[in-house]
Amino acid sequence: MNRLNSIFEPLSFLPVVGPGGSGAAEDKKVEDPPSFWRTADINNQNTKLAPGTSLVVPLVYGDITIAAGGTVTEVVGDAVYGFGHSLLGFGPVDLPMATGQVHTIIANQFFSFKLISPVQIVGALQADESFAVRGQVGAQASMFDMTIQVDRYNDTQLRKYSCRIVNNKMLTPLLIRAVIDGAALHLGNLPPEHKIEYRATITPRQTGQFTFENTSSGTEVEDLTGEVAGAVELLMNNPFKAVSIKSIDISIKIVPKDSSAHIWSVQVSNTKVKPGDTVDVDVVLESVRAPKKSYNFKVKLPENLSAGRYDLVVCGTAEYIRFFNQAAPYRFIAQSFDSLVEVMGELLTTKRDNLYCLLILPPSGIVLERAELSDLPATKAVILYDAKRSLTGQPRQNWIESSLETGLLTIDRKNIQITVEN
Repeated sequence: MNRLNSIFEPLSFLPVVGPGGSGAAEDKKVEDPPSFWRTADINNQNTKLAPGTSLVVPLVYGDITIAAGGTVTEVVGDAVYGFGHSLLGFGPVDLPMATGQVHTIIANQFFSFKLISPVQIVGALQADESFAVRGQVGAQASMFDMTIQVDRYNDTQLRKYSCRIVNNKMLTPLLIRAVIDGAALHLGNLPPEHKIEYRATITPRQTGQFTFENTSSGTEVEDLTGEVAGAVELLMNNPFKAVSIKSIDISIKIVPKDSSAHIWSVQVSNTKVKPGDTVDVDVVLESVRAPKKSYNFKVKLPENLSAGRYDLVVCGTAEYIRFFNQAAPYRFIAQSFDSLVEVMGELLTTKRDNLYCLLILPPSGIVLERAELSDLPATKAVILYDAKRSLTGQPRQNWIESSLETGLLTIDRKNIQITVEN
């Protein structure tokens, strides 16, 4: 609940624990959606909304349920008015509307509330104003399917959770975080030393799907939720194209093991070299309660490399992305929907257990917006650098890089200077 409070408190929501079950997993057919996934028969007297009855907005429903509850004020034909206040004050909305069951009332001197759960979906909310919400019986809200498969070290079986989530620019990323938390932490918090391997597929309706897999250690599910919810938030709130989500599928494996590592040593074959030489870089990583591991990089110097001193950097993924952002920030700027998809794809597929070796070279060429002009004649560069032009150029940083997949999350970096002689 503390984690949910941090997510929903900025929206003036007060999350409370609702009724739930803990039946044996073998007795549960997760592939069969619960009955209230289907829109109800509005002629059924047991599912009708009437003044004074509960009005529930199921933001997430299925094996994991998150719902906001209130009271019906009036029903006029198929139009339902309720709450007597706003839900979020968004104006036009598209959220499912359901009947509800009140389980109990929690009395409090400062703030009393009801514990309500959804019973049957009967329509969709279409307006959320300061004085009320309005829904239409029989309407159907836009939602998407989300499945999470969890293989946890202290669980005797593989668990799968299926649910449906609303398509909403502000709420959807927050709800995704809550759903992943609920599935991964169903059997309690993770031990201080833990490793998570995950694979996720995000399928928007308006573009191709994003599939990525990665590893995290010691950060619970923050890296996973950050990537999935962050990608969805970028897609749904991009300024170029309206995007909604079709489905999200995630598989998580949790083991009680720390896979972080730091660089024990870096040794190069020679610190004084000539253009065209190959430099051997031997790296030793030390991880928690595990033997040291050695890795080797072979760095081929360009034949036309000028004499001088150059930095050779060995680092993990976090330091690599930090360097990349400083050296080539333009690559992280989206100027169209296609470039947004490209940038997201590059970031999501960068593995955290990579080890990088970078040779930093002098700048060469210039960059205009996201276009790299590396072999540009000096006369052309002078013209493009003109301050009178709306598109001013910037120097293009150059480097040579190679990477190895180690299975360890390297958390630091080491620098060595090499001298290139004539």
